[in-house]
Amino acid sequence: MNINIIFSALINHINTSMKDPLFSPANIIAIIATAISLISLFLNMILLVKQNKLSKRQFTLSYIESENNNTELQDAKKYLYNNEYNTKDIRDCAYKGIRSINITLTNNINTIIRSLLSLYDCIVGNILDEKLYMSIRYIDIRDYYYFLSPYIEEMPKVVNGINNKIRKLREDVENNPHSEGIDYKKEEIKKMEEISIEIQQTFDTLQKIKNKWNLKTQ
Repeated sequence: MNINIIFSALINHINTSMKDPLFSPANIIAIIATAISLISLFLNMILLVKQNKLSKRQFTLSYIESENNNTELQDAKKYLYNNEYNTKDIRDCAYKGIRSINITLTNNINTIIRSLLSLYDCIVGNILDEKLYMSIRYIDIRDYYYFLSPYIEEMPKVVNGINNKIRKLREDVENNPHSEGIDYKKEEIKKMEEISIEIQQTFDTLQKIKNKWNLKTQ
């Protein structure tokens, strides 16, 4: 018997046996098709989430490898670990351009700070797998912050000092608008404002890092 005839007879039987139009073959097929589409969408979403998690894990491992291969960062790490400094040495480095400091120590401190800021941006931006990263790097992050804490704690004082100079310069400019070198003073104010904002923003982010991962200070 032809299969098409059998299928047609079956459909006719269903049509005549179901009085409620809601359960007509066409509606049943539509419901089944919708259910299949929803199930397919759900499965695709699950697959996408798994792929995103896998991609994040892979990127996190690549990020860690890039840190391992970052010569400047690794040299800074070795320098800080292999040399002994008292708290004053580290604190004084916050006054670069103001006091006589150990420039090599200062540069290495700044390298570590840049790596911490970059890490924080990647974590809060949901780019890195935080749990995976910290399972591998937490001890380093903890030691970095502990070592740098005297420098970090000095940053607000540096900002206050710069802001005091800005205030005095601004008063001078306002009281002597036609004095010699007025344009130079205005340019100095602008530069110091930018430096002050940058230091304050860096300090604020480092404080967030400290609180986020419960880091200790000296």
